[in-house]
Amino acid sequence: GLGDVYKRQALRWRWSARRRCYGAPDGVSLGVPSPARSPVISPHPDAPDAQVVLADIREQPLSTDEVLAAVADPHAGAVVLFVGHVRDHDGGRSVARLEYSSHPSAVGLLREAALITIAEYADSAPVVRVAVLHRVGRLEIGDLAIVAAVSAAHRAAAFQVGQALVFTKR
Repeated sequence: GLGDVYKRQALRWRWSARRRCYGAPDGVSLGVPSPARSPVISPHPDAPDAQVVLADIREQPLSTDEVLAAVADPHAGAVVLFVGHVRDHDGGRSVARLEYSSHPSAVGLLREAALITIAEYADSAPVVRVAVLHRVGRLEIGDLAIVAAVSAAHRAAAFQVGQALVFTKR
């Protein structure tokens, strides 16, 4: 939908990274299930509204423990964690390290992308909490580049929204 286009374009335009952009060209599916085709999962009636509890871009090493703690909630029966590492190759070429930089508005865009993702899946895959951290600066092979987590009452919702969030961030 329009939210997908906005998220992809805004993040591409405003996130400046000295590396190849992995966003899909317009009209190419990233394999993320459409909210319209996803099974409907009802949240617990007492569950709180979904919230983005952590969205940040940092020069310091990222912590999976911090992200997991941020999405912990008694209403959540499932947590999906994604950890993106710097690898030693890209497109058949060797990679020694990456240098990421970001626009000053990138933190706000990251939070907005997470909120839009939550909203797009609110009816079919309701979640409880979302947290995402992205690293900037010089990253060596094996360093964490992104850590994202989604908590939900059910695992299907956590997986769907987690996958959509990570593909949106690209």
